Amino acid sequence: MGMLRNKSSRRTASKKEASSPSSKTPAAIPLKNCTQCGKVFVTSTGHEQLCKKCEKKDREMTNAVRLFIRTHPNRQCTAEEIMDATGASPKFMLQMLRMGVLDDVNIDVLTFPCARCGSPITEGRYCKNCTEVVAEALAETAKNAHEREERLKNLPRMARRR
Repeated sequence: MGMLRNKSSRRTASKKEASSPSSKTPAAIPLKNCTQCGKVFVTSTGHEQLCKKCEKKDREMTNAVRLFIRTHPNRQCTAEEIMDATGASPKFMLQMLRMGVLDDVNIDVLTFPCARCGSPITEGRYCKNCTEVVAEALAETAKNAHEREERLKNLPRMARRR
């Protein structure tokens, strides 16, 4: 009988241990690779692209670029002057312009290429001409899709299945 009690108490203890919160499998931890250094880091929202170390470097570089532009006479300087003075890479400067980080800085000298034709622009992704061409193409595509839907609605039911 004593053995039976031991076995049942062991079973009870093992059931209790299995149901304890510490033995449950943890929820999935959101991990990402840093887009700059490639190291794996834990994300809090899942939208971060940089690890804490690279994010700090990025913030410091952004502040250095903004400070240089603000202290430069008439805020007129070239991208080469900014890169030489701050150590920013061309890729970083392009990223800052595209993201709109430098929008509050009055600088018209900095440009980057249009994603479609390559002409120099200071904001957005496309130049004015390409924006119009892309908008017209999208409008034409929407019009064609609408016309196709109308034709399908007018077809007999049997013809629609084919």
